[in-house]
This record gives sequence, C-alpha cells and structure tokens, in this order.
Amino acid sequence: MLQVTENPNLNEDEEMIQVKEYCLYHRLSRPDTDLMTGLKWLLGLEILVIIFALAVDFMLGRFGFSVSFYLLYLLTGFIVFFISLKKICIIAIEMYQHYASEEVRRRCSLMPSCSEYALLALTKYDTIKGLYKIIFRLVKKCNGIYKIDYP
Repeated sequence: MLQVTENPNLNEDEEMIQVKEYCLYHRLSRPDTDLMTGLKWLLGLEILVIIFALAVDFMLGRFGFSVSFYLLYLLTGFIVFFISLKKICIIAIEMYQHYASEEVRRRCSLMPSCSEYALLALTKYDTIKGLYKIIFRLVKKCNGIYKIDYP
C-alpha cells in the first residue's frame, strides 16, 4: 500500500505527485456492509420505533390521556432517526464503498478519499459537525487538484 505523509521537505509539486499516485493506486477498502445488513438495521429501528410508540401510548392511556397512535409513531420515529443519524450515515457510506465501482471511487483527487474522509469526520466529530465538514468538502474542495485534506 502506498503511504503518503506530509513532509515539510517536499515542495508542492512532489507532494502533489505523491498524492496523485495515492489516489490512483491505493488499495480501496470494501466493507462487509451490504444491502441486507442495512435493511436488517433499518428493520430493527422500525421495530424499536413501534415498540416505543406503543409503550408511550400505553403509559399515556394509563393516565387518562388520549393521543393518536399515528402522531406518537411519527414523533418517536423522528426521535429515533435523529438519535441514530450518525449510524445511518456510516452504514450508507459503507454500502457506497461496498457497491461503488473502482472507477467511480477513484475519481476523488483528495487524500483521504471522500468516503474515507466522511467516515473519519463522523467518528471524530459529533453528527452535525461531521455532516457539515463532509458537505463542505464535497462542495468546496472537490475541484480535481490533488492535495491532502484530513478532518
């Protein structure tokens, strides 16, 4: 595996050549996360939402409150979605890494690649800041110039 480190003794051209070689020839990771893994995880979330909505409906009924189950289901769905947003994003990125062709994944001109950067940003920062850094990189920094950009 080609390893590139930031070396203060290299000029910008030499560093760009090393990063270009990294982008074109480094070994691409293929996580084990596939469609079935993602669907199982989403099914588990859905079951959790239903159980939680039923429990809240039961508890409110015991105290004499009457709330639409559909409203409780939507509310608990939003809560569970936002609590597990980080894991949902990680699974989506891993599925992209699993299924995307090598040609598509090698289009990135940055080190680490955009999908590797996204996983690093989500694990290093909280969900909102990680998503902000991912979107900022995709919109502002993907310009075809080979360079190093870690979160």
